[in-house]
Amino acid sequence: MKTTILIFLFSLLIIEIGYAQSERDYSNDFLAIKHQQKQKVKFMKAGKKINFWLYGDDEKHKGKFRVKDENTIVVDSIEFPIENIRKLGGRSTGMQIAKIIGGTVTGAGTIFGGIGILMLRDAKNSNDACGGAIVMMMGYTLAIVGTAAIVIGGIPFVFNNRKYDLENKWELSTIEALPRNRKAFFEKIENPE
Repeated sequence: MKTTILIFLFSLLIIEIGYAQSERDYSNDFLAIKHQQKQKVKFMKAGKKINFWLYGDDEKHKGKFRVKDENTIVVDSIEFPIENIRKLGGRSTGMQIAKIIGGTVTGAGTIFGGIGILMLRDAKNSNDACGGAIVMMMGYTLAIVGTAAIVIGGIPFVFNNRKYDLENKWELSTIEALPRNRKAFFEKIENPE
């Protein structure tokens, strides 16, 4: 009896291992966005935040995506077929870093500009002619540097994330994790079976 139970449990274990190996993990997959005329391919790794719009729906959907299978992505536990997506927008890591740095530079510029204006006010009310002139020059310098830092730090906030028009210019597909042989990969993208 014990032998039969052990054989049964061992068989279940073997079946489970075989089933688990046949299931593919889609968490390391990418969305491949290929330009229709140019030989450009952009990639978005599963787990990144995306914005997208569907055909017949003007509502903007957004969230972190994961690939369910070759034709479906999942965002916030809702499945979306990739052929229903008409426009896709991604959040560039470089742009996020530029916005963080730009915000820091803008904040520093605000502080420098404020200190410069305070120094100008104090220099105007100063009774010491020589000291007042030095403080005034320093105040002007800090105010100008602060204003320039505010302008330069605000530049990244003008630019938005890239949007891909899937109706006219780009094609969307899912792919497995990028292989080491990139030449073979790009041949597969250009000539799908």
